[in-house]
Amino acid sequence: MRCNECGGTYVPMRKPLQITDRYTGPLTVEGIEYLKCDRCGDYLFSPEAAKRIGEARAHALDTILQSQPLSAFVPAPIAADMLGISRQALHKHRRIRRGFIFQAGFGDKTVYLRESVLRFKAAGDGRFPLWSAEEQVEYAETQRVVPAVPYEPEQSRFEIEWAAAAHVTVEPKTHNTGGHAYAS
Repeated sequence: MRCNECGGTYVPMRKPLQITDRYTGPLTVEGIEYLKCDRCGDYLFSPEAAKRIGEARAHALDTILQSQPLSAFVPAPIAADMLGISRQALHKHRRIRRGFIFQAGFGDKTVYLRESVLRFKAAGDGRFPLWSAEEQVEYAETQRVVPAVPYEPEQSRFEIEWAAAAHVTVEPKTHNTGGHAYAS
């Protein structure tokens, strides 16, 4: 079969498929058959493979949402108030039912991610990346080195942390008040 993008040939594949979802990040889907172009890398999926990819994405999204603190979510009545619609309209809204607002089930209740509700109200689409590339980096061992920085009680915490990060010593502030210098 020829590729519509570049004219290359699709090669049957049966190995773990690694893709990056725009909202949930990297996914690995095991045990599916798909076709991959030998030139440009374009993919073709059977309906069964597409269903498995969708299930893997839904599982990853659910895992990410379940890991969020409960305080990041609002119940349906509050989400409806935030959007200026009734609870019935919230539950029947086509775009919301299709996932344009991130939602999770906690017990027998559906709750909505607050940030997603606010984005939906502003732009009509509450979806946004729930992952970052930095979070995907795995470290074998992490160490935090904090250099010794002389502490002056008058220094703010920000100045002390900045000094530690920059490996410098911060001198105490002085104010000139009528010829006398006072540390603050």
